[in-house]
Order: sequence, then structure tokens, then C-alpha cells
Amino acid sequence: ASEYQAAFDARGDHVPTFVDGFHAAAAGADLYAAVFEAHRAGEEAAPFAARHGQTAAAWAATWDDLTPQGWQPVVVSVYAAADGATLLRAALFERPARRRGDASRSGM
Repeated sequence: ASEYQAAFDARGDHVPTFVDGFHAAAAGADLYAAVFEAHRAGEEAAPFAARHGQTAAAWAATWDDLTPQGWQPVVVSVYAAADGATLLRAALFERPARRRGDASRSGM
């Protein structure tokens, strides 16, 4: 997990596009696989947030915190924890940039 976090933190001009969480019994730890893509030169990457190892309660709190701010889940991985009964989540959220001309349709 520490190697994954170091790679995640050192991503430079790359953005995560996929994450998968799983418990590796042999390692005795939750592990993550992620795919990062370079964004095109001259284009600004959409802001993202990543969450890992979240229980149902933590996921609900994350959802309640991020979605009202415009964040959208783009990848969610659900996997069994070490006890085999608890489900954990790893997720990527994006907050798409508003484009010119985008407007709320409420009240129309």
C-alpha cells in the first residue's frame, strides 16, 4: 500500500483512470492496482479525488461530502476485507470543469 501511495502522489502530469482494490491474504494487506494516463499537452486535467479502504459508513460520508460539491464517482471498486465479511471500497471521483454555455436547467 505504501508503494501504491508513493506512485499515486508522484503522478506528475498523469491522472488516475482506474483503481481496483483487493485483499491479498499472502501479503496480509489490502492492495490496489491503478491505471494512470497522461493528459494531453495544453489541456487541463479534471480535478480528481481518490478514496481507498472505505467501509459502508465512510463511503456514505464521502458521498455526502463530495457529491453536493459537484464531484462524480467515475470508478468504484468493492472488495472483501481480511475478515471476508466486510466490504470495502476504493473510488475515483472527478469534478468536471464547467464549459462555457453550461447552465443549470432548474427552474426552466
